[in-house]
Amino acid sequence: MDKVIIGVSAIAIDVTVRKRAEKASKEANAKYKALFEGISDAVFVHPLQDEGFKHFIEVNQTACERLGYSRDELLRLSPREVSAPKDAQLRGSGDGRRKLLRDRWMIFEAVHLRKDGTEIPVEISSRIFDYEGCSVIMSVARDISERKEAEEALRQEQSKAQMYLDMAGVMFIALNANGEITLMNRKGCEILECAKEDIVGKSWFDTFLPIKIRGEVSAVFKRLMVGEIELVEHYENPVLTKGGEERIIAWHNTILKDGKGNTIGILSAGNDITERVQAKRSLEKYASQLETLNTITAALSTSLELDKVLELILDQIGKVIPFDSGAIFLYEDGNLRVMVDHGFIPSLKGHVFPSESELFREVQQTGKTLILVNAKEDVRFQNWGQSEDIVSWMGIPLILRDTLIGFLTLDSFQPNAFSAEQAKLALSFASQAAQAIENARQYRTAETRAARLDALRKIDQAITGSFDIKVTMSILLENLLEKLQVDAAVVLLYEKSLQSLRFCQGAGFRTNALMHTKLSLGRGQAGKVALERRSLFIPDLNRTKTPFSKLPEFKKEGFHAYQSVPL
Repeated sequence: MDKVIIGVSAIAIDVTVRKRAEKASKEANAKYKALFEGISDAVFVHPLQDEGFKHFIEVNQTACERLGYSRDELLRLSPREVSAPKDAQLRGSGDGRRKLLRDRWMIFEAVHLRKDGTEIPVEISSRIFDYEGCSVIMSVARDISERKEAEEALRQEQSKAQMYLDMAGVMFIALNANGEITLMNRKGCEILECAKEDIVGKSWFDTFLPIKIRGEVSAVFKRLMVGEIELVEHYENPVLTKGGEERIIAWHNTILKDGKGNTIGILSAGNDITERVQAKRSLEKYASQLETLNTITAALSTSLELDKVLELILDQIGKVIPFDSGAIFLYEDGNLRVMVDHGFIPSLKGHVFPSESELFREVQQTGKTLILVNAKEDVRFQNWGQSEDIVSWMGIPLILRDTLIGFLTLDSFQPNAFSAEQAKLALSFASQAAQAIENARQYRTAETRAARLDALRKIDQAITGSFDIKVTMSILLENLLEKLQVDAAVVLLYEKSLQSLRFCQGAGFRTNALMHTKLSLGRGQAGKVALERRSLFIPDLNRTKTPFSKLPEFKKEGFHAYQSVPL
């Protein structure tokens, strides 16, 4: 009997323990479930084997809401199917899988694909666990969209800052507290004769400073970083180019600090003053001229209006290299256009000349200033201004980052007016002038694009707001004359029944001869353009024979160039 009682008691105890264990298990599962579902990050569980293809065996509510699926839908998918195409392809590479198997955990960034096709950048933390007798991977995916947006915004701001720095005519460099280069602009790369990728990350002191000053400058920098000494805002020192040449740089320095006020590096703006220093050592007069040119360079950088920059270039170079007449030629559609001139009567401004000049070709090939001591007797000389007084001539290439953009020419009525010293000076100045011209050109291009868009808007409004073709064409021509800066324009309409072009609307003409135009298709310049449906441009009517150039009415207009475009 006792044995029976003992047996029944044991059974009761066993049942009680089991019940308690089941209760504890249920409570633990409930806590786990609450924790699992309460995580603000998306959680996915899938088998380790055939990782890219097996369906999920568990997901939390955050995962469903973030990807836009119901739980049942998501449990029928695999990790590959919720990955953006690029990430899905990478999953098959095996590299990440091998790392996960080796370390049993890994953190990486990926892109999830929502049900509606939109993408979500995520940071995934994956671990291998044993679950019910098999190995599974639990992945916790955190939405990093805001971080990515912030990183992209920062990258754009940095890119914009880099663009502005690259437009500067001085060298910009940033060093971290270890003296490593973290930023270098385009001008700095030009001075050091290195590509940016060969500069950033290198030690400034060990790579680009001469050995004779390396230790001293490095020691000063270290003391500056720990706050032992005050910053010297202005100083000069030599740097080494890739070819081993020393360049003398004048620096302006600024300490960089983090949000807590700790010194983290230095930002320096450097101006290459090598030529100035060398000239000062060899010749006081030459040093004085360089100082003048430095002032000119600073003046050039203050204006972005192309006409003012070009005028300033001729005005200021005349202060160090006297001349009687001069001009700036810039390349345009394979030809050379006179953008500004001084001393020519009548002015050559706006005239377009072929670029085959033997003198210009020689300047282009050498990339150096060319001087003619007696232009009248030199067969290469082409007297653009038809002046009988020119004796000496100087041609200076305008080169921007190894690209020839035009020429600066100076003329003198005196023999042997230009020296080799002045030629070198002019070439140094021309490199700065070319950069100023390019900056002004980019600014003008942006302004012109905006102005033309405004003109197109006005024309569009005219087209949609009026059924009177003459009103529409009048607005078209008004904007055409203003925005393209032409003197006159006319619209000829095609009459199919008569196979001819007739006058519709004109503007800017001195005579009314064109109002009576009835031009057969194929006749005259406009007739040929209409028939062949190809634009025609004649840059110099004085050098090109055309049918209408002989007409008295046309001669009264005084046109220099002609353009016809089919509508």
